[in-house]
Amino acid sequence: MNSYIFNNLINFSGKNGSIAEKLEIMKIAIGACGGITTSQLVQLMQFLPSDDDKLELAKTAYGYVRDPDSYYTNVGEAFSYDDTQAQLHAYIHRY
Repeated sequence: MNSYIFNNLINFSGKNGSIAEKLEIMKIAIGACGGITTSQLVQLMQFLPSDDDKLELAKTAYGYVRDPDSYYTNVGEAFSYDDTQAQLHAYIHRY
């Protein structure tokens, strides 16, 4: 995702609005841009309060990630619970 789009997405995510709306916009932007780095994804995940929302975004972004070798390690650290990390790991292995 280029820096201009990413910065606009960060600005939008920091504003008031529902979590569902933020999550949906993030997912649309990732798909529309055709790619995202794990670092960008982790930054976006910080705007989502629950591991369930973070996991949903991480699953959506997995098919678009540009640096898959570091995906599980970097993205997995953004979760609060080991169980959510395990769910991401299982999803990646099924993908």
